[in-house]
This record gives sequence, structure tokens and C-alpha cells, in this order.
Amino acid sequence: DPIPQSYHLEICSAGLVRDLKTTEHIRRFLGTVAEIRLYKGEGDLPKKFEGRLDAVTDGSLAVAVGEKTYTLERKNISKIRIDLI
Repeated sequence: DPIPQSYHLEICSAGLVRDLKTTEHIRRFLGTVAEIRLYKGEGDLPKKFEGRLDAVTDGSLAVAVGEKTYTLERKNISKIRIDLI
């Protein structure tokens, strides 16, 4: 044993719920359903809704909600969260 004294080994995980913050994070999960929170409702979208991540650029995000696809400005999005389970 490389450590002579007694110890407890703890292993942590980032968890199954992830906040997507960068364009690259979002790009990795395109096609996944995410919970999206806006600073304020936009059109017929409420402040909090679920939708499929369809496309992303540095300035916008395309989200499919039901049969409609919305293009949202990234500056109007407060949080994008996915649940990996």
C-alpha cells in the first residue's frame, strides 16, 4: 500500500443532470431532449420548457418542441439542462 496510514477513498461523479454552458457542450448533445429556461417567455414558449436540441451556433439555438422548431438567441437563455437517465 503506497499510503501507510488509514484513509477513506471517495469517488465522486459529475452526476446525471448536466448544465450545458458552451457551444461545444450543446453540440455534443444535439438530438437530446433538454430542459430550457429563458429569462422571459418568448412568443408562445413559456419561461421553462422541454425541447430537442436541433442546432447550435455561438449566437443561437434551434429547439424542436412538438412539431415546431424555434430559434432562440443564446443571450435570452438562462439555463440548458439535460438528464442523462
